[in-house]
Amino acid sequence: MPYPFELNSQLVPNEQQKTTLWMGELEQWQDEVYIQQLWFNLNEKVMVKVIRDKVTGISAGYAFVDFGTAAAARRVMNNYNGVLMPNSLKPFKLNWASGGGLIDRREDRQPEYSIFVGDLSPETTEMDLLVVFQSRYMSCKSAKIMTDPRTGMTRGYGFVRFAEQLDQ
Repeated sequence: MPYPFELNSQLVPNEQQKTTLWMGELEQWQDEVYIQQLWFNLNEKVMVKVIRDKVTGISAGYAFVDFGTAAAARRVMNNYNGVLMPNSLKPFKLNWASGGGLIDRREDRQPEYSIFVGDLSPETTEMDLLVVFQSRYMSCKSAKIMTDPRTGMTRGYGFVRFAEQLDQ
Protein backbone atom coordinates (compact mmCIF):
# COMPACT_ATOMS: atom_id res chain seq x y z
CA MET A 1 0.00 0.00 0.00
CA PRO A 2 1.74 3.22 -1.08
CA TYR A 3 1.71 6.18 1.29
CA PRO A 4 1.30 9.80 0.14
CA PHE A 5 4.19 10.91 2.31
CA GLU A 6 7.81 10.04 2.85
CA LEU A 7 8.62 7.68 5.69
CA ASN A 8 11.35 8.62 8.14
CA SER A 9 13.15 5.32 8.74
CA GLN A 10 14.55 6.53 12.06
CA LEU A 11 11.05 6.74 13.54
CA VAL A 12 9.82 3.30 12.50
CA PRO A 13 10.83 0.42 14.80
CA ASN A 14 13.23 -1.76 12.87
CA GLU A 15 13.08 -5.50 13.48
CA GLN A 16 16.62 -5.63 12.10
CA GLN A 17 17.76 -3.96 15.36
CA LYS A 18 15.55 -5.72 17.93
CA THR A 19 17.05 -8.31 20.26
CA THR A 20 13.97 -9.26 22.30
CA LEU A 21 11.21 -11.67 21.35
CA TRP A 22 7.83 -12.28 22.97
CA MET A 23 7.34 -15.98 23.78
CA GLY A 24 3.73 -16.96 24.36
CA GLU A 25 1.31 -19.72 25.24
CA LEU A 26 3.54 -20.88 28.08
CA GLU A 27 2.44 -23.31 30.78
CA GLN A 28 2.49 -21.99 34.36
CA TRP A 29 5.41 -24.26 35.26
CA GLN A 30 7.58 -22.87 32.45
CA ASP A 31 9.52 -20.31 34.51
CA GLU A 32 12.65 -18.25 33.84
CA VAL A 33 14.97 -21.13 34.72
CA TYR A 34 13.17 -23.55 32.39
CA ILE A 35 13.08 -21.10 29.47
CA GLN A 36 16.71 -20.10 29.93
CA GLN A 37 17.73 -23.78 29.96
CA LEU A 38 15.55 -24.50 26.92
CA TRP A 39 17.36 -21.84 24.89
CA PHE A 40 20.76 -22.83 26.32
CA ASN A 41 20.13 -26.37 25.02
CA LEU A 42 19.49 -24.81 21.61
CA ASN A 43 22.85 -22.98 21.82
CA GLU A 44 21.36 -19.57 22.62
CA LYS A 45 22.41 -17.42 25.58
CA VAL A 46 19.39 -15.42 26.75
CA MET A 47 17.93 -13.19 29.44
CA VAL A 48 14.34 -14.11 30.35
CA LYS A 49 11.51 -12.24 32.04
CA VAL A 50 8.30 -14.23 32.64
CA ILE A 51 5.34 -11.90 33.09
CA ARG A 52 3.27 -12.67 36.19
CA ASP A 53 0.02 -11.46 37.69
CA LYS A 54 0.90 -8.69 40.17
CA VAL A 55 -1.46 -10.03 42.84
CA THR A 56 -1.17 -13.82 42.58
CA GLY A 57 2.33 -14.12 41.12
CA ILE A 58 1.02 -16.72 38.68
CA SER A 59 2.49 -16.70 35.17
CA ALA A 60 0.45 -14.74 32.64
CA GLY A 61 1.49 -17.29 30.00
CA TYR A 62 4.14 -15.28 28.22
CA ALA A 63 7.69 -14.06 28.60
CA PHE A 64 10.19 -11.72 27.00
CA VAL A 65 13.42 -13.35 25.87
CA ASP A 66 16.43 -11.20 24.98
CA PHE A 67 18.96 -12.88 22.69
CA GLY A 68 21.67 -10.25 23.05
CA THR A 69 22.05 -9.50 19.35
CA ALA A 70 19.62 -8.70 16.57
CA ALA A 71 21.15 -11.44 14.43
CA ALA A 72 20.45 -14.08 17.08
CA ALA A 73 16.87 -12.87 17.55
CA ARG A 74 16.25 -12.94 13.76
CA ARG A 75 17.76 -16.42 13.50
CA VAL A 76 15.55 -17.72 16.30
CA MET A 77 12.44 -16.05 14.87
CA ASN A 78 13.12 -17.56 11.43
CA ASN A 79 14.13 -21.05 12.61
CA TYR A 80 11.94 -21.79 15.64
CA ASN A 81 8.62 -19.95 15.39
CA GLY A 82 5.92 -22.62 15.04
CA VAL A 83 8.38 -25.51 15.53
CA LEU A 84 7.68 -27.95 18.39
CA MET A 85 9.61 -27.20 21.56
CA PRO A 86 12.04 -29.99 22.52
CA ASN A 87 10.34 -32.66 24.70
CA SER A 88 6.96 -31.00 24.19
CA LEU A 89 3.83 -31.20 22.08
CA LYS A 90 3.58 -27.39 21.99
CA PRO A 91 5.12 -25.26 19.26
CA PHE A 92 7.24 -22.19 19.91
CA LYS A 93 4.96 -19.15 19.77
CA LEU A 94 7.29 -16.21 19.07
CA ASN A 95 6.80 -12.62 18.01
CA TRP A 96 8.82 -9.42 18.02
CA ALA A 97 8.54 -7.68 21.38
CA SER A 98 7.06 -4.19 21.40
CA GLY A 99 9.06 -1.43 23.07
CA GLY A 100 12.74 -1.53 23.93
CA GLY A 101 12.97 -5.05 25.30
CA LEU A 102 14.47 -6.25 28.55
CA ILE A 103 17.21 -3.65 28.51
CA ASP A 104 14.59 -0.88 28.47
CA ARG A 105 13.70 -0.91 32.17
CA ARG A 106 10.50 0.87 33.15
CA GLU A 107 12.21 3.15 35.68
CA ASP A 108 14.56 4.44 32.96
CA ARG A 109 11.76 5.44 30.59
CA GLN A 110 10.24 8.84 30.05
CA PRO A 111 6.49 9.30 30.54
CA GLU A 112 4.33 7.91 27.76
CA TYR A 113 0.85 8.87 26.62
CA SER A 114 -1.43 6.54 24.70
CA ILE A 115 -4.71 6.66 22.84
CA PHE A 116 -7.23 3.99 21.95
CA VAL A 117 -7.95 3.57 18.22
CA GLY A 118 -11.07 1.60 17.31
CA ASP A 119 -13.02 0.39 14.29
CA LEU A 120 -9.89 -0.78 12.47
CA SER A 121 -10.39 -2.86 9.36
CA PRO A 122 -9.02 -6.43 9.45
CA GLU A 123 -6.43 -5.44 6.81
CA THR A 124 -4.89 -2.69 8.98
CA THR A 125 -1.42 -3.57 10.25
CA GLU A 126 0.55 -2.09 13.14
CA MET A 127 2.91 -0.57 10.56
CA ASP A 128 -0.04 1.11 8.79
CA LEU A 129 -1.20 2.62 12.07
CA LEU A 130 2.31 3.71 13.03
CA VAL A 131 2.98 5.33 9.67
CA VAL A 132 -0.26 7.32 9.74
CA PHE A 133 0.39 8.73 13.22
CA GLN A 134 4.15 9.28 12.77
CA SER A 135 3.48 11.29 9.63
CA ARG A 136 1.51 13.79 11.72
CA TYR A 137 2.96 13.55 15.23
CA MET A 138 6.72 13.50 15.72
CA SER A 139 6.54 12.02 19.23
CA CYS A 140 4.60 8.92 18.10
CA LYS A 141 6.58 5.95 19.45
CA SER A 142 4.62 2.81 18.68
CA ALA A 143 1.35 1.27 17.60
CA LYS A 144 -0.11 -2.00 18.81
CA ILE A 145 -3.15 -3.74 17.33
CA MET A 146 -4.78 -6.17 19.72
CA THR A 147 -5.31 -9.71 18.46
CA ASP A 148 -7.14 -12.79 19.69
CA PRO A 149 -4.50 -15.07 21.27
CA ARG A 150 -6.12 -18.24 19.91
CA THR A 151 -6.81 -17.21 16.33
CA GLY A 152 -4.31 -14.40 15.83
CA MET A 153 -7.09 -12.38 14.19
CA THR A 154 -7.34 -8.66 14.89
CA ARG A 155 -9.85 -7.50 17.48
CA GLY A 156 -10.40 -4.30 15.48
CA TYR A 157 -8.74 -1.93 17.93
CA GLY A 158 -5.33 -0.89 19.14
CA PHE A 159 -3.25 1.67 20.99
CA VAL A 160 -0.81 4.33 19.83
CA ARG A 161 1.87 5.68 22.20
CA PHE A 162 3.40 9.14 22.23
CA ALA A 163 6.29 10.75 24.09
CA GLU A 164 4.52 14.14 24.21
CA GLN A 165 1.19 14.67 25.96
CA LEU A 166 0.27 17.42 23.49
CA ASP A 167 0.46 14.93 20.60
CA GLN A 168 -1.79 12.56 22.50
